[in-house]
Amino acid sequence: MQPLLLSDVNKAYSDRGPSIGEISQIYGYEAATLWVKVQILSLDFVSSTKEDADGLAVTEFAKHLVRRYPYIRLTEFMLFIARFKVGQYGRFYGYFDPLTIGDVFRDKFLRERSYEQEKAEAARKAELSARREFIPPKGYTSLTWVQELRRRAANGDKEAAELLNPPVG
Repeated sequence: MQPLLLSDVNKAYSDRGPSIGEISQIYGYEAATLWVKVQILSLDFVSSTKEDADGLAVTEFAKHLVRRYPYIRLTEFMLFIARFKVGQYGRFYGYFDPLTIGDVFRDKFLRERSYEQEKAEAARKAELSARREFIPPKGYTSLTWVQELRRRAANGDKEAAELLNPPVG
């Protein structure tokens, strides 16, 4: 999943995936903590440090992350870990440090996330606007097409009713 997210960050920000908080609510706090811990340990696995991560420190860090950032989607956190794995956020020197991960997450990733979400939202609005550009079908003028949509909507045509709504944004 991580390579896919690296190639298309919009998938990471899709509202389809659950958040860490939702996982905690559905499966329990321990399950959400374990999921975050596994992601962090996968980062430890690819790091070239002399000392492995301290399991207790990683668990403690994962617990705090689950409580502090429940709104982060699983795909977003996977994107963060993937970026770390490819060196986007630097590297560990000597030993694996969960505090470094926290600093980078807060100071770099959350800023990138904000920017990328704004960019994705702007693209989504532009696409929606382009789809809603009004060009009447062949054989209709603007006025006759609106009249036809009103007639269809009055007869229960949901698509016609939706087309009569003004564009959002």
